[in-house]
Amino acid sequence: MPSKSILLRYVILLLLPLFTFYSSVFIPAYADWTLDLTPPTTTITGSGCTGGGSSYTCPNNTSITISCNDGTGSGCASIRYCSNYGGVVNCITTTNPPSNAVSVDTGTATSITALSTDNAGNQSPTVTVTAPFDYFLSNSGDVSLAQGYAGTNTIYANFNSGTTQRVDLSAPAQGFGISVSFNPTFCNPDCSSGTIINTLLSTPPGTYPITVTGSPLNKQTTFNLKVTSPALSVTCSVNRTSQTVNQPVVWEANASGGSGTYTYAWSGTDSLSGGASGTNSTTDSVTKSYSLSGVKTGGIRVVSGAQDTGVVPCSNSITIIDSSNLPWINTTSGDVHANDYISTPGGP
Repeated sequence: MPSKSILLRYVILLLLPLFTFYSSVFIPAYADWTLDLTPPTTTITGSGCTGGGSSYTCPNNTSITISCNDGTGSGCASIRYCSNYGGVVNCITTTNPPSNAVSVDTGTATSITALSTDNAGNQSPTVTVTAPFDYFLSNSGDVSLAQGYAGTNTIYANFNSGTTQRVDLSAPAQGFGISVSFNPTFCNPDCSSGTIINTLLSTPPGTYPITVTGSPLNKQTTFNLKVTSPALSVTCSVNRTSQTVNQPVVWEANASGGSGTYTYAWSGTDSLSGGASGTNSTTDSVTKSYSLSGVKTGGIRVVSGAQDTGVVPCSNSITIIDSSNLPWINTTSGDVHANDYISTPGGP
């Protein structure tokens, strides 16, 4: 009787063809059933993108490519990405992505997260894409000031993308006695700063562009400062309330504001006229003797730069008296009064 070892050999020889047949039909190749425990990797590429690993920075409104790489593993099955628009999240999953990649427009998303999954179910670490810090500047509008006065504007720094950070505000030296300062001098968008603009009386009238720069990124906003002459005004009066005919009286004017150069024009009863032209003096006077009796009035017109007062009536008038018809004359002032008269020839 054969030994047990010999019988075992016969059994193996009989079963071997059968085993070979069934293994070729029912047992997958080694590459198919090898256990895959290695997750794929997810990478980001795009114009202006920086970073790597799990964190990237890419500009807004640009096209990026999210790629899956599974090496010698089971292969990439899907790519999932979620775009965050200020708290509103939109997620998309692409199965069997062509070339193992998807193209995404970053748009105005504050962040994008992405991960890949292979055919064995392994997931890559999540990759986060954020936009770089960005902001923009604006202002509350043009400013108009008279020479020597101060005014304000407001500079707004508005957050655009990334993570907010400190922005320092500055404006170059303006010249002509114009100065610009900020309170506060820096802030973190969204924020605003009060801008104080000062001028001198010597600042020439005109329009001056003021450019404010934010650092970092050299963002700018510009407004116009219009410097004008102070409001022009004038008053006038005559130096007495009465006078005899053919005796001088003095009309006097005082101007303020304007550009600093003045042209005076007198007018009034009995062809009152005269006045200095193109003078820097804020005062002007004209002397007139009246040959006819009666109440006399005067007025003054002043032109300075682009400003014109028109004819301004004087604050008082003068009465001219024909002395030949009066018995009593005040010899001290020449004015006619009810008292304090002395006799003149022809008087009582």
